[in-house]
Amino acid sequence: SCCLQNSGEKRANIRRLYVLRGPTVLPTASIRLLIWLACASATRDCTHEHVLVDTTDGEWQLHNCSVLTLSPAVFLSEGHIAALADALADCSDGVLCPTSLALQTVPLNYEGSRVLAMAIANGTLLTSLALAWNAVHVEGTLRLTEALATNRTALTSLTLDSNGIGDVGAAAVAGLAAANGATRLRHLSLAANLISDE
Repeated sequence: SCCLQNSGEKRANIRRLYVLRGPTVLPTASIRLLIWLACASATRDCTHEHVLVDTTDGEWQLHNCSVLTLSPAVFLSEGHIAALADALADCSDGVLCPTSLALQTVPLNYEGSRVLAMAIANGTLLTSLALAWNAVHVEGTLRLTEALATNRTALTSLTLDSNGIGDVGAAAVAGLAAANGATRLRHLSLAANLISDE
């Protein structure tokens, strides 16, 4: 389960809990709770070094990362992005998965935006998505806003700075934000996107 990662840190957390309780034999439910607490306390911010298991096939191990930040330090192909989207969609409430994803200058382009949007539409645990400098452009923005209009997304924060989304993309995002009850979004950032004042 989730505690297979970072085993040394989590064993230390379990030892601390054991010291508090003493050498009493605990019921199974209590042991599961202790393991869950140890896992929760070991969550961390992650980069590609922590989660990209196979750089050739794009295999991602997202468990135990509450915040995932990917930057230009690694080139991500369309296959990598598709595999990341699948991994995000496969994460469930039973394990610890990212709730915040920041991709900066990866770039996503249209295809990456499309597959990421599909994962969001199918339901992920993400509450924050930051996609600054990713060449999302208008078409990618339209795919993302369509995904966010579904009832399965938990996203409350979206950053699309410096993506060239223009007036059409901005209108789509504004329409999404204005749709009463259609989204949980509470924070939007659309800086430096060639949006007119009209």
